[in-house]
Amino acid sequence: VRGALNYYTDPGFAGFEKNLWGIAFAQTLHPLLTIGEGFHMGEYEDIDADDRNLAAGDLGILLSLGERISIGYLARNVYRSDKDLLERTSGIGAALRLPLDILFAADLEERPFSGGDQDLRMGIEFKPLSRLLCRLGYQDLAGTTYYTAGVSYIDANGSVDVAVQFNEETDRTDRVILGFTMGM
Repeated sequence: VRGALNYYTDPGFAGFEKNLWGIAFAQTLHPLLTIGEGFHMGEYEDIDADDRNLAAGDLGILLSLGERISIGYLARNVYRSDKDLLERTSGIGAALRLPLDILFAADLEERPFSGGDQDLRMGIEFKPLSRLLCRLGYQDLAGTTYYTAGVSYIDANGSVDVAVQFNEETDRTDRVILGFTMGM
């Protein structure tokens, strides 16, 4: 079981004004199949004052096609605070595992309330030491460029993960993530 808690200090990239937080879990069901679920909630900028609170529920599927290639699909439902469904969006992604424990991944995800605009994410992951996993990434979210960096410490009992997202335009860190994995 893997999980992450997210809090966004400046969620404007996703159209939110403030108070955006989320939680996500993933479970490997088979060496070739992983299922993930997520939930996010926050106050959206462009909605009437009475209905600013939105929630999104995500369901993701990751399928491995051999040892080197994986593909993924994400479905998201966006709800108003009264639990009325406002919109459904989706995303696709792919990952390629290279020699020397290097992983390259990219995905396109439809942005809610955008009329079909998409966000792009790309990243590379590598293992400089046996218990240390490092990640670097690039994101184009709602026309704003972000760079991400993360590190995970992994042992037989699980892992601890820390990551940050840097906004190139404002020259500051917009997101901090703390993740965990528990060995079972």
